[in-house]
Amino acid sequence: MSIGDSLLMSALGMVVVFAVLFLLILVIIATSAVVSRNKKGEEVSPKADSSIKSSGPVRKVNAGFGSIKTYDVPDVTVAMIMAIVADQLEIPLNQLRFISIREVK
Repeated sequence: MSIGDSLLMSALGMVVVFAVLFLLILVIIATSAVVSRNKKGEEVSPKADSSIKSSGPVRKVNAGFGSIKTYDVPDVTVAMIMAIVADQLEIPLNQLRFISIREVK
């Protein structure tokens, strides 16, 4: 194989690689367009939980990875509940996420 044939084969190989990359880009753009079109119709709105009725004020307690809404529950009880759940699940407390804690009467 001569040098000219080698250069022609390498150029042909590069053309094939770039053509496949271009097709991959087109597939990614098409997939992105389909996903974004499906997401436009769906509006995410926070759902208000109307089943939670509290006689006391709602407090937000900062707890490491966010805040916890407590509904008329003392801080000592919140800490105990979090510790018990972490112990029962055998998961470290910093890997759990509590959203709200309320007393069921």
